[in-house]
Formats: sequence, structure tokens, C-alpha cells
Amino acid sequence: MPLVGRALGGTDATVAMSRTHAEIEHQVSRLRRLMVGLDNETVQPEDVVELRRLLYGLYAVLRLHNAQEEEGAFSLVPGGVAHAAAVTPAAPDPGGPGPRGRPPSSA
Repeated sequence: MPLVGRALGGTDATVAMSRTHAEIEHQVSRLRRLMVGLDNETVQPEDVVELRRLLYGLYAVLRLHNAQEEEGAFSLVPGGVAHAAAVTPAAPDPGGPGPRGRPPSSA
């Protein structure tokens, strides 16, 4: 991120991304602890609720972080986002939200 900070004229522009990196690591760590502690024989309904809560939280943080990174990257393109969007074909988001804004199901 130092390179991006220099390109943007300081570290202020990358502070939010650094914070989301830390939050992603924290969420993944919590998810890992939960998964290690689960056993197919003893899984309780509240374990499933907690797992789902962690996954939705991680999904939201990742979406925010990716949007911040795209915004930062496009600010480096001469002409900004409008120019970058005009010269870059839009691709469908295969990991986009499913019904009611939820992450796609694995089923």
C-alpha cells in the first residue's frame, strides 16, 4: 500500500483500506476458530447461526473493501472512473448477491 499512498499523495487515502485488511483478518480468524471447534456430531443450531453471521459479515466487509480498492485504483487513471468505465468492458459479477441482496447459496 505504500506505493498507492505515494501515488495518491499521502497515506490518508489508504487508511480505510488498511482498516478493512485488519477487519478481514479478524473475521477470518473468528471463522477459523469456529470451524476448528465444530464437530459433525455435536453441531448445534446456534453454531449454524453463528457461522452464517460470520460469513455474512465477512462477505459485507469484502464487498466494501473491493469497492474501496476499485475506487482508489480508478482514481489513478487519468480521467477518473468515467474514463476507465468507458474503456473497460463491464463483466458480470459471478459472486454477486443472490435473492434479497444475500450472497449466493452453495446449493
